[in-house]
Amino acid sequence: MRNTPEELSALTPPAPVPVPDAAPARRARTVGVGRAHAKTILLGEHAVVYGAPALALPVPQLAVTASAGWSAPGPGGSGGVSLTMTGSPSRPVATEAS
Repeated sequence: MRNTPEELSALTPPAPVPVPDAAPARRARTVGVGRAHAKTILLGEHAVVYGAPALALPVPQLAVTASAGWSAPGPGGSGGVSLTMTGSPSRPVATEAS
């Protein structure tokens, strides 16, 4: 399989994705980044609970990147944990929580 710029290895750290709606004081220093793609389970989804095999296929076109970090202190003087998730280029989505 040939990697395109949109389909990088899970071991390749993704480029930082700016979250435009985040206030500068709440932007986080990243501590961890994870990336995964979707899967589809064709057969045996419930059978694996009992130790039977299942048939699953990867869907690398649907990927998500999640990052976690420490938020800078806000007006109240306390920082916190900041989590950000972004979707793949084919289905872009950005979610931020603090």
